[in-house]
Amino acid sequence: MNIVDTGSKFILRIDNALDDKICDEIRSFAENSPTFLNCVGNMPESKILSFGSEIYTFNNKISRTISAYKFMLSQIIYKYFDKIVYPDSTEMMYFFPGANLGWHPDSHPFDVDSTPPIPNTQYHRTISTVFYINDDYGGGETVIRTEPWTDDFIRKVKQTNPKNLNEAAYNLGHEISIDSEYVSKPKKGSVIIFDSRCYHKANPNWGNRITLPTWFGEDPRVCEFFKN
Repeated sequence: MNIVDTGSKFILRIDNALDDKICDEIRSFAENSPTFLNCVGNMPESKILSFGSEIYTFNNKISRTISAYKFMLSQIIYKYFDKIVYPDSTEMMYFFPGANLGWHPDSHPFDVDSTPPIPNTQYHRTISTVFYINDDYGGGETVIRTEPWTDDFIRKVKQTNPKNLNEAAYNLGHEISIDSEYVSKPKKGSVIIFDSRCYHKANPNWGNRITLPTWFGEDPRVCEFFKN
């Protein structure tokens, strides 16, 4: 494993975290699963196919491999972020050509996509990770703001537009360290680890982009091992 200097204490990248054989096995599982086979061919461009609990249901070997990978990540997070964390949820994301994700944090005290605002069930997330399964495509970079939102930011959101927290958070979120971004170029077997409060996005990809995002929290009650 090779640690890459990102220039931010909130972002860590590790190249060669998993070997090519494991990546190829995960990719083969995705592209031969019932979910994928039932959808491919009739999906519009920019479609994102998500494998949630399916990765635990259809292939025990893949399930064990991913569980071991998450245990490894929790140790890395403890070492570099000084946090004891538990995996909240894991998905396999299959981005068809043209897919992308706009700016968003993975942890927020309110759901910025809801009108009216509702408590965000993902507020407990502490650390986000994106593992790149493949890199045989163009684009698809993960762009991360190098500073997370703070309590001062939340107060500013509430003061700016208390009747529409969604709009205020969306507008003000773009101001967070807008001049400082880290661009993570997809590389097979690499993982990007960052504070869940950091706004980030995924650029459009030209080809099929497969990633394995896992979100971690410090509350053991939300550990996904109790859910599956």
